[in-house]
Amino acid sequence: MLLSAEILPSVINADNEMITEGMIGWIIWIYLIKRTTNRTSNTTSEQIQVLCVRTGVSLSELARRINQSQQNFNTKLKRNTVKLKERIKIAEALGVTYEQYFVMANGEQIK
Repeated sequence: MLLSAEILPSVINADNEMITEGMIGWIIWIYLIKRTTNRTSNTTSEQIQVLCVRTGVSLSELARRINQSQQNFNTKLKRNTVKLKERIKIAEALGVTYEQYFVMANGEQIK
């Protein structure tokens, strides 16, 4: 069974805020990937996408915050070629810690 906005009419992020319909699409996408693989950790690109959903920041806004064009940043995500310096910059831009994984303000780790 596929998830849809009808099945998930309201989704709450870590700060108990409503997640927009556009973000629900990312949640569904990530859910389907996790459901179809047996991996215990995400790729860096998946980590960044989860982080954006949890912090309520769009990928285009994140690209702007780290001084990259949206097109360039999306290409790096698709190819999974985000460098360590960029991951550290992403963590700083979103107010989280990066330790080869992201740490939310509440201590939750996104690996």
